[in-house]
Amino acid sequence: MDGWIGLTAAAFSLINKMILRRRPGRGGVRRRYRPLNYSDETMSIPSKLPAVSLTIFTEMTDLANAHGAINLSQGFPEFDPHPTLQELVLKHMRAGHNQYAPMQGVLALRERISAKVRDLYHAPYDPATEITVTAGATEALFAAITAVVHPEEEVIILEPAYDC
Repeated sequence: MDGWIGLTAAAFSLINKMILRRRPGRGGVRRRYRPLNYSDETMSIPSKLPAVSLTIFTEMTDLANAHGAINLSQGFPEFDPHPTLQELVLKHMRAGHNQYAPMQGVLALRERISAKVRDLYHAPYDPATEITVTAGATEALFAAITAVVHPEEEVIILEPAYDC
């Protein structure tokens, strides 16, 4: 956090210098600008989140740690990935597949998902328009809910529910 505060202070200082050196108007007449002063004010960003306690993930992690159990709450495996998987990841990274995926997911993966769903469930889905790959359940739920719920609409969540 201190790094961000230092960066922000440096940015404000630079902005102040730029504003004071600006020479707007005709004939090169220098106008005086009042320097921006942020040192006397505390910046406060109000949270948009409701006042919530610990998430279910934190509670389950604490319970797992207290009882020496395997923690399955957030997908943190307590073992290394299989060596074959590590080799395949490295192979594809060296082949240049190391950038952000398209927002809807890599088309080749969506095509494979479409084929698997079709073969298993006899349900055809268009990989270009009907399949989206997300980084996890929280992102998937957020995308699905925000796609269909509009401002001022009411949403009923039945419990137990997934704790986003």
